[in-house]
Amino acid sequence: MAPPSRMSDSTLRVATRGRSESARGVYIDGGQVVRAFVREGLVDEITLSRVPVLIGEDKPLFGVLPHDVELQLVENRTLGGGMIQTRDHIDHSAQRTP
Repeated sequence: MAPPSRMSDSTLRVATRGRSESARGVYIDGGQVVRAFVREGLVDEITLSRVPVLIGEDKPLFGVLPHDVELQLVENRTLGGGMIQTRDHIDHSAQRTP
């Protein structure tokens, strides 16, 4: 079988199949991969860890998305070294255009 022309095609296909088979707790990582999953409405919960460092470039964490993504805080934790981790639920019903 020939490899897919784009990694995101096969990744999204696997995720869609997993969702239809009631897969739970799937971990995805990487800005482009996460963005593709969010864009397709395949992410229900997101965990973000913030390190207390400002990077002097204007690069959005998830790149361009087709709409704002509303988050509802589920949990907030303080980790060592000043890191903060939040776990948020994605409200798919509140999608709005920026």
